[in-house]
Amino acid sequence: MALFEEVPYRAMIRQEENENDVKVYFVDYGNTDISAKTSLKRCSDELSKYPSQAKRCRLFGISSTKLADAFASLEEKSELESIEFSIVNEKNQIFDVLIYVENECFNEQFGCDLSTIAEEEKSEVPQTTTAETTEVKEEIEPIVSTTSKTHRGLFTHMETERPYVYIQLLPNSEEKLEKINEIIDQTTANPKPISEGHAGDLVIARFTDDQTYYRARIQSFSAESNSYSVYFIDFGNVDDNVANEFVLSYPDELKTIEPQVRGYLLDQIDDKRWHQVVRPFLEAEKLNSEVNFDLIDEQSSIIHLHDLPEDKVEDEDVQAEEKDEPVDEQRKILSGHVSSVENDCFYFQSISSGIDEMNEVLKTIARQNRTDGQWAIGDRCLVVDDDDRLSRGEIVSIEENNEFTVKSFDYGSTKTNRKENQLFLIPDEEIFQREPLAHQCRLQSVDDEHQRQKIEEIPSNQLVEIEIENDQNASCWCVKIRREEQVEQQSDTEKNDENDALNSLQDEHRNEVNSFSVISNNETIDFGEADQPTTIQDETQNEPVPSSST
Repeated sequence: MALFEEVPYRAMIRQEENENDVKVYFVDYGNTDISAKTSLKRCSDELSKYPSQAKRCRLFGISSTKLADAFASLEEKSELESIEFSIVNEKNQIFDVLIYVENECFNEQFGCDLSTIAEEEKSEVPQTTTAETTEVKEEIEPIVSTTSKTHRGLFTHMETERPYVYIQLLPNSEEKLEKINEIIDQTTANPKPISEGHAGDLVIARFTDDQTYYRARIQSFSAESNSYSVYFIDFGNVDDNVANEFVLSYPDELKTIEPQVRGYLLDQIDDKRWHQVVRPFLEAEKLNSEVNFDLIDEQSSIIHLHDLPEDKVEDEDVQAEEKDEPVDEQRKILSGHVSSVENDCFYFQSISSGIDEMNEVLKTIARQNRTDGQWAIGDRCLVVDDDDRLSRGEIVSIEENNEFTVKSFDYGSTKTNRKENQLFLIPDEEIFQREPLAHQCRLQSVDDEHQRQKIEEIPSNQLVEIEIENDQNASCWCVKIRREEQVEQQSDTEKNDENDALNSLQDEHRNEVNSFSVISNNETIDFGEADQPTTIQDETQNEPVPSSST
């Protein structure tokens, strides 16, 4: 995450400008900017799931001698609403397009001959879409593309919570990794630990599990433990506790060698099959082994991995029984309560969310304020509410009077006008690795105009049941509130058992239910991504990072 005009957006680091700054590329808008290394934050796993929203395009049929004039003219027209793009073809993730301004072809004004479209190798009926332009002058970088659909690679790492894997392409990476390791050996023969590192810095870091050095990028620094969290750019994994003495300066010879691992999303693997079947299989059989895969969608980095097991996942009712959570197999019914309201959506905590356990954990934590006064937007922290209760959150804005606005992970509410002495450091990173305990919801079959009115009719001081209409793993659930007559259709045994549990939990939670409070509405993606114009969808920007065993 990088700041642009004091607002955080998704970005990737392009290059290092100097010891303090880097050049970043904003993946949802296409523009670049210079950012201070200290202002960069790691993008959350949830935001990383979304593909980049800006596509790289070229003006079709315009000669290089006229491009400068064409771009200058296009920049003047980029604010117009009546602009349409017609995709002529796509090659190497770059789209050749025709632009229509008020129904007139912009390309023709600069010498484009539309009759040549039929001669294009991939010519089809052009697909027209309306979009808004962002940055139009960015220099197109060469992109290497293979002609074969099936690829071979070394499976180095996978993420825990989603079907996302990291693979080194073979044989391309073998020679480069050999050269990288030679340079690293020379570096470690005369080690020079860095004096001060910043987020985004490239370094040579020792991986804790095997005591071996690899190329890495700094993600954060802990002053308490004098250690770094680093991302290994050739393998895809992270080490959150590398002592300062084992983080070395980055040799100039390595700066020209690109990362040797790529991240891919597995095609048609839902969360249930990932957790129950695929992830255990990959961990046991494929980690650090050679694999074959088909590239399904190069732009979005989606692949089909060969030789995956076909075992059926466990039935929904069995899972619900194990979790002691009232989930209906077909209708996905959850019991819980509303924790906060956000304009036209609300946040829901299920009765098995673990909020009681989290509150007990936070009660035992020593409250430690930050002494250097360096809180920044995007920093995670513990924040105290009006009842002197701690909750997990992230800073979303800082006012000139040094008051903070913090978004709560576990209640969904936004806590405003917080003083610096009401924010506390995270004593244990494991606390923030737990899933948020409140989930964003909207009411099904209710239009935007009436969402707020209907949400306010939901009982705010008692347990309710919601029926999830879309995928439970979506960022925002589309739900129905179950009416009393629907609940009464359960069998007497189910109803009595459930009522006993709900009545007991109702007493425990009654004082924890937040009153309805209105906060800023950013739809399903928070912290700015949904607030700006979007363009046609592009490939996911995931820079590859050492494996748990190399």
